[in-house]
Amino acid sequence: MKCTIALNGPQIQNILECAVRCNAPVRIEPTGEEGRRIHGQFVSCDDEVLVVVLDDPPQARNRLIGRYADVHVLGEQEYAFSTDILDDGGPQEPRQVVLRRPQALEVLQRRRISRTRLAPSSTVELTWNEKRQKRSCAAALLNISPDGMACRVAPGPAPDLPIGRMIEVRFELPTASQAFQIRASIRNNARGEDDASLLGIQFELRSGDPADERMKRELADCLYRRTQALREMEEAK
Repeated sequence: MKCTIALNGPQIQNILECAVRCNAPVRIEPTGEEGRRIHGQFVSCDDEVLVVVLDDPPQARNRLIGRYADVHVLGEQEYAFSTDILDDGGPQEPRQVVLRRPQALEVLQRRRISRTRLAPSSTVELTWNEKRQKRSCAAALLNISPDGMACRVAPGPAPDLPIGRMIEVRFELPTASQAFQIRASIRNNARGEDDASLLGIQFELRSGDPADERMKRELADCLYRRTQALREMEEAK
């Protein structure tokens, strides 16, 4: 069950700025198309617009420009607003959508946390093969689910990680006895407002493979325990 709370101007400002800093997950639902959902992440905002980088470019993109949409900002709280889609990036920026900055914002109070966020110090090591050489870099782990993660590579020369590149990720969780090492692929790679690289990563765990199935169960169990611990902390406040 959800209840809606309207927010005022200063609260809206703080929430949008925080959403950009955290590259919060976004769900865009164009009105008039029941069931159509477009997913992405916030990357920048100013006094007039919000910019979202999409996980996957939707079909019939020309129909998005000028459309009205319901937008949900996802995290430990869910925020919602309605606005106009000003631009969809066109052929030059096929994964970018520009939204009119909302004048009103609502928080949808909920008990279930949809994605697990870790401490700011949480990191993930990315490894991949490039021109017959092994490359690696460290990234800040923003959020994670049993199917994938979002992470941030610090400003500097961008690693060569195009959409579709296969990589290996290694990370630790507070509730796990050992580190996870998982095959994955790059699903999104965008530059943030501070010139950091924002990566959307999908785990490539094979259905029916005993080792992969076991790892996915262990990961889901760790994330469930982490979510339960956060929920208990919130309820104790």
